[in-house]
Amino acid sequence: MYKVFYNDRIVFITDKPLKKDIDKHIFCDKKSLIQVLNVFENSPEKKELQIVHKYPKEIVKVIAGIYTYIEAAGGIVINTKGEFLAIKRLGKWDFPKGKIEVNETPEIAAIREVEEECGIVGPVIKKELDCTFHFYQSGEKRFLKKTFWFEMYYEGTKNLKPQAEEMIEFAGWFKKSALKKIALETYSSLGDLLEKSGYV
Repeated sequence: MYKVFYNDRIVFITDKPLKKDIDKHIFCDKKSLIQVLNVFENSPEKKELQIVHKYPKEIVKVIAGIYTYIEAAGGIVINTKGEFLAIKRLGKWDFPKGKIEVNETPEIAAIREVEEECGIVGPVIKKELDCTFHFYQSGEKRFLKKTFWFEMYYEGTKNLKPQAEEMIEFAGWFKKSALKKIALETYSSLGDLLEKSGYV
């Protein structure tokens, strides 16, 4: 099953209908899917939608063809004290991430983004986490962003330096106990990632 977030609203893409009392669309063709997504997007009172198909991954590909598709990568970084790196961007808690550049792998992009956005050098990837998906709009264009996430460790002692040009206001290290509060004050997709990864 996949979850695609519209801020705090969710589109579930699943091979089996969920047991929730939420709108259900059985996928049959691209045209009907576009109509269903348009209705959901313009109906803020609808908090959840489920799209059902035998092969959920194929539906994600169809949706990627409907919207402008972007891939990004980022890191959940842990230091030698067991503290987690979090940033504040545009008034919300976040984790360092950014668009994957041409000829980059998600792993290389994730390390680069952590280094650039937080001013540290040499975080090491320990494992791959789940990907997150979310829709957003910029001007007249609508986007579907897939973000690859990795757990990283950082053994350096360099002071954090938030990247101002990326509108990052603050970067700091937090005890694991603080992640519950951060999870409530970050984007729904990241709160879901923290929970699925066992951090909160």
